[in-house]
Amino acid sequence: MTAGPKAHVLVVEDDEPSRAILAYLAEDQGRARVSQAASAREMHAVLARDAVNLIILDLNLPDENGLSLARQLRTRSEVPIIVITGDDSRATRLAALEVGVDDFQTKPYDLKEISLRIRNLLRRSMAVRKPGQLESSARVTFDRYVLDHSERVLEREDGTVVHLTPTEFMILAALLRRRNSSVSRATLLDAIGDADDGPSDRAVDIHIKNLRAKLETDQRNPQIITTVRGFGYRLVG
Repeated sequence: MTAGPKAHVLVVEDDEPSRAILAYLAEDQGRARVSQAASAREMHAVLARDAVNLIILDLNLPDENGLSLARQLRTRSEVPIIVITGDDSRATRLAALEVGVDDFQTKPYDLKEISLRIRNLLRRSMAVRKPGQLESSARVTFDRYVLDHSERVLEREDGTVVHLTPTEFMILAALLRRRNSSVSRATLLDAIGDADDGPSDRAVDIHIKNLRAKLETDQRNPQIITTVRGFGYRLVG
């Protein structure tokens, strides 16, 4: 991350040793500041007084279900969420992705890997336009929308903002780079850095479903992001 205001990471984990490790990794040698919470109540207290750029959320909390918390967070914010859990079942992973979390990690996790995932997700969520980037390539128009790469914002033609998670933004940007062409699920997984992580095809499908809910007039008959059966997706327009 570049110089300037530090990113703020909130670690929500009831197990103190695990919380300390995650906080240490998230701090990234002073590149980010970290708040800690051992419960849903403490999490809400932090969020009430300060904005955060990333939440690392354990699903097994003493006072509230982590999936329920993630759902609450997603209804009012697009802050990136990394879920941490000892439950490695496919059902739990898919349920978390359905809610709209950005990453899902099972315990025991690899410390180097999760450190890189935290750093990468923070970098993507806080990215700004590089000096010299052409404005013409920064704003891309399709259908009734404008995707602004410099601000990482999607707007309708009337100027209203469509809130996307960082993962949804990356998938949409990848589809736009090859608009009107078929894009494989593997390509989309590469775009979000999840090519080797879990039930990959299903993860892409869930993110596409969430994107369609925000873009399409009729999700049952999508006209913007269409399915290429047995291969992937195509952005039309």
